Amino acid sequence: MKIIIWLILIAVAVAALLVWRYVFTLDTIEKLIEKSHPVPNISVDTFLAELASADSVEYLVFDTREPEEFQRSHLKAAIQVNPNINPEDFLKKYGDRIAGKKVVFYCSIGARSSVLAEKILQNAPDIADTVMNLRGGVFRWYNRGYPVYNTRGQANDVHPYNFFWGKLLKTRR
Repeated sequence: MKIIIWLILIAVAVAALLVWRYVFTLDTIEKLIEKSHPVPNISVDTFLAELASADSVEYLVFDTREPEEFQRSHLKAAIQVNPNINPEDFLKKYGDRIAGKKVVFYCSIGARSSVLAEKILQNAPDIADTVMNLRGGVFRWYNRGYPVYNTRGQANDVHPYNFFWGKLLKTRR
């Protein structure tokens, strides 16, 4: 009887991993986030192209992941900010720096950054044309092959957040 229970548990675990792998793709999750948090989004490809453009506006990039995630890997020149920061405190701390710039928030997949961007926009609607969420977050950035950095320079991987979300990251060779 114990063997049957263990076989059932293993089968359920394998089925759950397969469902996670083939149903919960980064594309699917991005769409769910965009429906849940209707904030302006910018794709990683568009963002990178605008950064490389000579006539590009200046961007200020905020990483809304936890400090240990940020330390392992982040976009170059990103500023780590607590994803639960009060919007008023955020505006007090960074209001002068964001004036005249486009502000891009990102996290692992775009959920935490969308929530923060939404809160900021609700508290400061006058900056609505400058606040964006990086669609797919650092996972999409990394999966496209773009560089990430840590305190020692270019990083080789991205913090997976947890076991399940980490399944959305592609392995680089």
